[in-house]
Amino acid sequence: MVSMLDLEIISTLVFFGLIGILLIKDRKKVQFYYGIIIRRWKRGKEIIDKIVKNHEKFLTIVGNLAIIVGIVASLVGIYFLVSWTLKLKQAFAFVLPTVAGFTYPGPIISIPFWYWIIGIFVIIASHETMHAIFARREKIPIKNYGVLLLLVFPVGAFVDINMKKVKKLKLVKKLRIYAAGSFGNFLVALITFLILTASADLSNQLMENVGIKFETLPSTPAGEANLSGIIYQINNQTIRDVSDLVNVLNKTEVGKNLTILTTIGSFTIKTIEHPEVEGRAYMGITQIADVYRYKAIFSGYVPDQIINSLLVWYRLLFWLTILGVGVGMANLLPMKPFDGGYIFEEFFNRIFGKKGRIAISICSLIIFGLILINLFGISLIKILI
Repeated sequence: MVSMLDLEIISTLVFFGLIGILLIKDRKKVQFYYGIIIRRWKRGKEIIDKIVKNHEKFLTIVGNLAIIVGIVASLVGIYFLVSWTLKLKQAFAFVLPTVAGFTYPGPIISIPFWYWIIGIFVIIASHETMHAIFARREKIPIKNYGVLLLLVFPVGAFVDINMKKVKKLKLVKKLRIYAAGSFGNFLVALITFLILTASADLSNQLMENVGIKFETLPSTPAGEANLSGIIYQINNQTIRDVSDLVNVLNKTEVGKNLTILTTIGSFTIKTIEHPEVEGRAYMGITQIADVYRYKAIFSGYVPDQIINSLLVWYRLLFWLTILGVGVGMANLLPMKPFDGGYIFEEFFNRIFGKKGRIAISICSLIIFGLILINLFGISLIKILI
């Protein structure tokens, strides 16, 4: 039988294989730059033009809201970057995909491969599409769209906008275009958060925790007592989920008797000391998981396949929310070539005139330095201290 781990590895290899085949098949339209692969296309521009034509007034309102949200988010991002760096707290981290439970060292957040792929696709698509919509709202030509790959690994996307014409626009119109991308990310985060909340509420209406299932280990109290069934009570305390079990064991002394009620019957075991945690009571069970029962529509226990599918759904929505907020906030920092850099450049140009470009360059260097310190310097400082 193929395990979930094997399936993840196989599906990842198949994904990269398909990407490689598509690149070979489409090689005449692909550009190669020392490992960086660019694929451009022009389809879809007519759809964006149709959206703009039918919703011009609405897009103006959305664009103005994007400017406000963008400026506020940028200031909040600066505050957290500076304050957390001064407090030696990690405010930034790389987000990279992983397979088979592998975790990266250092300031890297490891995300299961498919969550990362889907998340990055949604984040990039929403970001670049919003830029394209508001560029066309201001009659700015779009040459093409494109995706960036590092070998066969997707790393980004872009919309090729005529920036020379963007620079000639009035301030508000330029700011709408610059702020639109991150605003799209925030919208994705908001929508996925609302879906996540609604999904959790619906699940709570349809099912409930009724205990825990487990496997016993040989030569342990649970194994010797042939403990079996679904645990729903220990020493007259209701056990609905794993957290209830942990709370009971944390309050139990080593060598104390536990009266355990399961769907099979009543069992009495005497705890021993945990083999890895001194002074902690230990029963000898592993592979512990919550058990659910239907409250409405259906009857009986909820199958593991449904619970696992729900967990995948929840985690995907969670990572979409986190990535939407994280990418949106980071992209609004006043550092070129981030969108926040272009926004602040416009303000600096009006404050400092011709020296505005120098001001944004200095600002970009400061923010870049803070990011590097936050990513790598904090760990080094803590080691030295």
